[in-house]
Amino acid sequence: MGLLERFPARVLGTLVCFLFLARCQIGLACDHGGNETGINLTQEELERQIEDMDIFLTTQMEAPGGWNNTDESTKANSTQHGVPDMSIFRQIFAGFGENVKRDSLCAACQVYTGVLMYQINRRNQSRESLEHFAVFTCRFFRLAHPDVCQGVIKSLGPTFYWIVKQRKSGLSPTEFCGVTFQSLGCRIPNRKSQNSEFNWEIDPVNQLVPLPPWGSGGDKAAVTEDPADTIESLTPMTAKRLESRRLKILHLADLHIDPDYAPGTDADCDNEVLCCQERFGYPEEGEVGAGYYGDNRKCDAPVNMLHSALGHIKKQHTDIDLIYMTGDLVPHNIWYTEEEENKDIIRRVSKIMYDYFPNTRLIPCLGNHEAHPVNLYSPTSRTFNPPESNPIPNELRQDWVYETAYEAWQQWIPQEEKENFLRAGYYVVEINEKMRAIVVNTNVCYGFNMWQTYSPRDPGDMLQWLQNELYITAKEGKTAHIIGHVPPGHEDCSKTWSREFYKIIARYKTVVTGQFYGHTHYDEFRILHDPDNRTQPINVMWIGPSLTPYRIFNPGYRIYHMDGNTSTYGNIVDHETWIYDLDKANEDYRQMYGNGTEMTTPEVDDRIVQWFQLYQATKSYNISDVLPTNLREFVSRMAKDNGTFDLFYQHYYKAVDPNFSESDPCDTVCRKRILCGIVRSYYDDDEGHVECNNVQKEVDGIVLPLRTLDQRRRYIWL
Repeated sequence: MGLLERFPARVLGTLVCFLFLARCQIGLACDHGGNETGINLTQEELERQIEDMDIFLTTQMEAPGGWNNTDESTKANSTQHGVPDMSIFRQIFAGFGENVKRDSLCAACQVYTGVLMYQINRRNQSRESLEHFAVFTCRFFRLAHPDVCQGVIKSLGPTFYWIVKQRKSGLSPTEFCGVTFQSLGCRIPNRKSQNSEFNWEIDPVNQLVPLPPWGSGGDKAAVTEDPADTIESLTPMTAKRLESRRLKILHLADLHIDPDYAPGTDADCDNEVLCCQERFGYPEEGEVGAGYYGDNRKCDAPVNMLHSALGHIKKQHTDIDLIYMTGDLVPHNIWYTEEEENKDIIRRVSKIMYDYFPNTRLIPCLGNHEAHPVNLYSPTSRTFNPPESNPIPNELRQDWVYETAYEAWQQWIPQEEKENFLRAGYYVVEINEKMRAIVVNTNVCYGFNMWQTYSPRDPGDMLQWLQNELYITAKEGKTAHIIGHVPPGHEDCSKTWSREFYKIIARYKTVVTGQFYGHTHYDEFRILHDPDNRTQPINVMWIGPSLTPYRIFNPGYRIYHMDGNTSTYGNIVDHETWIYDLDKANEDYRQMYGNGTEMTTPEVDDRIVQWFQLYQATKSYNISDVLPTNLREFVSRMAKDNGTFDLFYQHYYKAVDPNFSESDPCDTVCRKRILCGIVRSYYDDDEGHVECNNVQKEVDGIVLPLRTLDQRRRYIWL
């Protein structure tokens, strides 16, 4: 049977959008869009473009050697057939850096998704058929290396197919694109209407719901008055008096440990995602291969980098009180990950952490890379009543992630929180009689977590649970730190989820004294403002630098200094970032030992790998503390003074060179974009224009549209 007989012509264009999703998942450059209305095709326009795309791809499939066609002129002429400009995808994913026409991109997404959904729901195409053509289309348009095309599509395809097939209320192309491609500027039309299932709200604060049986339980939730209405300052505890010294918190973010890292291998290989492994070969003669102590090209952290960091921390910071480990232990090999491999890395890294710090309280959370397939956190069976009613096929469920992590972390997660964690990855730890650590699984809000399109409303009831737990925290006169992976409010986190989270934090602004996240790999922070007074900062999100040097210079970690005074317990008053110069360490190794490639031991030569303090916030930025008000004043200084911003920009990238801004300049638009990202409460916040406009005026008096600021090249490798 011929290829076209086995796969009808109508299906030929169906999977390009799915490929586009896969392409962003695999870690290639995608331009990011901001607030915009976007193009929403009429049904007639959508159907016409679907037909045109079918004709175009049918022609290509019928051409001799269609699977191996590499003629650029053929690929570039899709617009002559009246279909969306396919070159836009190559422009995005080749990493050229041009500004992408996001309206066209989102319209193209609607067309491709519409074709795909039509084939699934109306023509009853099999999953295998769709996946086969997805691989063809990915290879035909050279969207990725053939192996990456094959691996990612085979990994993501079953989930996409099942969600579209099972959605009882239907799922429109614009909804799918608006959720999944939010970070690229796509939006859901009329999302804020009352009839939109993607514009949900949790129960109001003054109508607290009882905690379900899997929660903290008891009569703590049976309340009628919210203490956040009455608490202005926390009441001193009458229990055992705590030490008033400052406490030290270690923040480890985005470790991405690669057990297959091999020194000397090609660090800039043919695939677009991850290199530095023997399977990807060795560099050409005269080119420098992957360094012995890691590499900041397309490489994740070798195991010896983790040993180096932890060994140094144990010696340098002997008084660590808490460790926050904010997820992404697994490397970026997302097109060939396996469940068992991810399990092994979670267990292995956790064991190493425990071996170095057996007596230090560690608070871990999951990252989007712990899941397999990557980013996909399905509703667990515990979210269904009864659990046996879970309709999701076993092979698509992610219950195993929570079960594996709990097994590896049970020495850190309280027994009474087991059901919470197994339900959706959130839990509470009583640090002492003054403070609680509240862990939220923000991976459920991640745009590329397609399960958001299946069950959009408050996945796992997590925000409702968070609100209840903060009520309990306030009632008991305690403060709270919130720990997660994806920062709420970031463009990668659902707008609706971020908005509801922001409302909770604003309500409990006197209770939440710190938030700690990772995911971006940068050394940064964000400031939340009072929704009733957009000039009043109320809270800080600390986003820790990644340990992995993957495409961002040097390995890093952060130390926080926490206020231990009774009346201000839990406030972060200072922080410091530590790194080592990766290029120098690798060059020193070559000078001392030659180009050896064998890693026979985790031992690290301290003469070569020299960790040092890159900066301490209060000293480098000349501020008395890093509380919200002082940080907002520091942002104003960055807006007005180029030198101050350039110093922050160097630290943002964990760069050693104090003249970094000269080699990688950040112009006025770039500066406004970064500063707006710091002060905007959440992505696509309509009211967020106030904070952004204010900081833009401080730069040069000119206010640019957020859409202009958000036109930037970024890599979806996170």
